[in-house]
Amino acid sequence: SGLPTQLAWTLPAGFRAGEIRWPVPQAIPVGPLVNYGYEDEILLAVDVAVPAGFAGPTLEVGLKAEWLVCREVCIPEEGAFVLSVPTTGSTVGEAAAFAAADARQPKPAPGATARATVSADGAVLSVVAEGLPAAARGKSLVFFAETPNTIEHAARTTQSWQGDRWSVSVPLSPQRSESPATMPALLVDPASGSGWPVAVA
Repeated sequence: SGLPTQLAWTLPAGFRAGEIRWPVPQAIPVGPLVNYGYEDEILLAVDVAVPAGFAGPTLEVGLKAEWLVCREVCIPEEGAFVLSVPTTGSTVGEAAAFAAADARQPKPAPGATARATVSADGAVLSVVAEGLPAAARGKSLVFFAETPNTIEHAARTTQSWQGDRWSVSVPLSPQRSESPATMPALLVDPASGSGWPVAVA
């Protein structure tokens, strides 16, 4: 259930806003469904490219945002915001917030590989990941599939470790409408809040 936060930027000519750098999410059960989301307060960082030679005294930033606030039901909210950022002043006062946001980013997993097979009855996706970082090994990981309409996100999974090889069995959705050649996924250790992206072939 749920929808991702949407951001629409208004920036001066030559400026370009990137995509949201999503922090490692939590699995938040909502009745028989589950949200990939965040509780309490979250900073969604976005990189902004500044054109060479920009020398104005202020940067005028406009933003229209749409998001969901959920407890037992999800309520859509939206807002329009304007910020005038002085270009000659210091923003070091916000450094701790951005450092905390960076710490919540998924960590790269160079050399990690993952592959999946579908059971003969079409009910279960069996995923095997190898070469995960040492910080992930032996941990009880949560499998966050980025491809919608594929798995039962709220269903129980079965997982195990054999050396540096991690295996998980994930029930497929009876209403599955996607069969991607590669499924981007995030493997998360909820105890530490760390996450590692993998491309599941």
